[in-house]
Amino acid sequence: MTLPIPASFLFFLFLLPMLSADTSADREALLSFKVAISDDPLGAMNSWNESTPLCRWRGVTCGSGTVNLSLNSLSGEIPSALGNCSGLLHISLWNNKLRWRIPGGISNCTKLETLSLSENYLDGEILPELGSFPKLQFLGLYSNNLRGPIPSTLADISTLTTLDLSSNGLRGGIPPELGPFPELQSLGLSSNNLTGGIPSSLANISTLTLLDLSNNGHGGSIPPELGHLSNLTVVFLFTNDLTGAIPPRLGNLSKLTDLHFYENLLVGEIPPELGGIKDLNFLDVYVNRLSGRIPSAIWNLSSLILLHAGYNQLSGPLPRDLGETLPNLANLHLFGNQFEGGLPPSLSNATGLEVVEVSQNRLGGVIPFNLGKLQSLTWLILSDNSFQAREEEDWNFITSLTNCSNLTKMGLQNNSLGGVLPAAVANLSRKLDTLLIERNHIGGRIPEGLGSLGELSMLRMGRNLLTGEIPASFGELTDLKHLTLEDNKLSGEIPPSPGGLSNLSKLSLGGEPAGGEDSHRTLEA
Repeated sequence: MTLPIPASFLFFLFLLPMLSADTSADREALLSFKVAISDDPLGAMNSWNESTPLCRWRGVTCGSGTVNLSLNSLSGEIPSALGNCSGLLHISLWNNKLRWRIPGGISNCTKLETLSLSENYLDGEILPELGSFPKLQFLGLYSNNLRGPIPSTLADISTLTTLDLSSNGLRGGIPPELGPFPELQSLGLSSNNLTGGIPSSLANISTLTLLDLSNNGHGGSIPPELGHLSNLTVVFLFTNDLTGAIPPRLGNLSKLTDLHFYENLLVGEIPPELGGIKDLNFLDVYVNRLSGRIPSAIWNLSSLILLHAGYNQLSGPLPRDLGETLPNLANLHLFGNQFEGGLPPSLSNATGLEVVEVSQNRLGGVIPFNLGKLQSLTWLILSDNSFQAREEEDWNFITSLTNCSNLTKMGLQNNSLGGVLPAAVANLSRKLDTLLIERNHIGGRIPEGLGSLGELSMLRMGRNLLTGEIPASFGELTDLKHLTLEDNKLSGEIPPSPGGLSNLSKLSLGGEPAGGEDSHRTLEA
């Protein structure tokens, strides 16, 4: 029999063996648990009575001691008497509505191998007694209201393979004693209020494959010793206050697939040693203070699926062969840096690209015309750069992008785009909900067919040199919430809409256009 998979980052199945004999002690202990439950809306314990053999009670498997009442919306508390079930091997009560504290008496279940109490409303501190289980392998307490420190006594459970205390209100530092676990594979302490540095003693857990310390208040530097954890595949250290440089020694983590450092205070350059992790899929250093160029070893990491380096101080040009060296790239986030040069046409060779977000840099030149090869593209955000368009052929990228049937957002605002917006813009994806071209030098009339983009919710075309009337087809944009046309040379009235533009929450038509006439006096809302 197999339990459902817990809704956490841990991907484990609890294999339930068949349970022990029907003893009076076990019966009384379990009946005391039933009494402590104030609400059993699904009738999970209807069969728990004196007239029914214990081994036929729902959720109880006789043979070796298993109680599994997960996913039943049970309310109430866990009684200490449950600890009288000396033969229990597995207690699984996750995803209920249990309250109050974890009873210390449960530590009397000396044969326990699985204790899963996650996704409840348990509060109070984690009792030091929980460290006295001699055979416990899985301890899951995530998503409760537990507070106080992490007891150092948990390090006494030498048999643990999984320890998940995430999403609680735990405080204090990570006890250095947590280092010597000989069997631990997954350590989850994320989303608490933990502070202090990351103990270098964690590097002694040689069996560790997943380390999640994210969303806390950890400070100090990343211990270089973590590079000794040769079995690590996933490292989550994001949303902390970590300082210093990324240790080059982390490049020794040859099995790593996920490395997430975003939202910290890290400085220095991205170590080229990280480019030696041949199976790295996700590298996320978003919102730090990293500087210098991204090493060529990273640009040549063919396994990368996501590269997120937004909001740092990175610089230099993007490699000309970017799309060839990163063939599996799906998400490229480089916004808010100091990258310069052009957008490489080779980008179109990364045919699985879904997101290209390079806004707020110093990129320029003509936008490559072949981006339409990226048929998985959903976001193209090139805003706040110096991209140019002077001649009609400079706008050929729009015609190419009509092949991108999944495109939902395109941001071209605050560049140096000129000339006339091509009629092909009306043939963009019917899924397009955001089109931003404001603060450019675009002239001519607004293409009549633009109103065919019926799912547009945001259309911003202000601060250009647009002329003529607003196309009548605009009346078909019934999903429109934001429309800005200010600071142009437009005239006439807003076309009537079948839906009365009932979803419109922001309309900006005024301002001083280049021609000098205040447009809000000629346009009527």
